[in-house]
Amino acid sequence: MARPSNPHEFTTLVVAVLSEAAGEEFGLEEEEKEERDKICCHIKRIRKEINDIFAELGPHHTRRAYRMDSRSFWCLHRMLKPWLQGTRKENGGGGARNGLIDSSCRLSVAIRHFAGGRPDDICLVHGMSHAEVFNSV
Repeated sequence: MARPSNPHEFTTLVVAVLSEAAGEEFGLEEEEKEERDKICCHIKRIRKEINDIFAELGPHHTRRAYRMDSRSFWCLHRMLKPWLQGTRKENGGGGARNGLIDSSCRLSVAIRHFAGGRPDDICLVHGMSHAEVFNSV
């Protein structure tokens, strides 16, 4: 093991070694794992099709929510689709437990956000995490 170059690195190393040993000795590792599992649990979400959202809203509320009607939305989607394909996570790490997010869903989320929708409400309607709302924007 390389020798730390400054006192702060040495202190950090000593604390890490001692906490690891104390955790095993007193059974703290298992408690920490249980706490971590409670915090980092996976939330199963069901993505909705955009046409289902439009149908549920109806034409009047679709226009209010999106500031456009459904035909205009699909026309815009066709025009932007070549640039919306790069929305997947390219690094292959994590994500996609609930399935990849379709380009039409990403566009719908972005438009709702720019039309004044709250990210909390948008994520519930579209079946995605709060963070993915901002990734779509």
